[in-house]
Amino acid sequence: MNMNNGYSIEEIEEIKVNDTLNSEVNEITTSNYEKYYWLNEESRKFLSRGYISETPEQRIKDIANKAEESLKIEGWGKKFEDYMSRGFYTLSTPVWINFGKKKDYLLVVMGLMLMTH
Repeated sequence: MNMNNGYSIEEIEEIKVNDTLNSEVNEITTSNYEKYYWLNEESRKFLSRGYISETPEQRIKDIANKAEESLKIEGWGKKFEDYMSRGFYTLSTPVWINFGKKKDYLLVVMGLMLMTH
């Protein structure tokens, strides 16, 4: 009687490794970090000194919504906002300041040009 459900020993070992990796990735991505844990008092002060006029959380939400609107991908903004809150992304200064604002600033980041309107 074959107890391996038709899998070779190598395939079973590969499945075990993949299950372990998936479990570890899931643990990391669903960790119990508080939202915006990385946004400490120093970073809030820094951003408020001429970079943004709203709260960092509101600015991230605005950036996420404008990006979703530009990309035309429903739900993208919520996913981006969630990833930002967990510290998966970091934004460059031009993005913090300009992206999605009414002002028509051109952003040049690492040679990539983006219009913000």
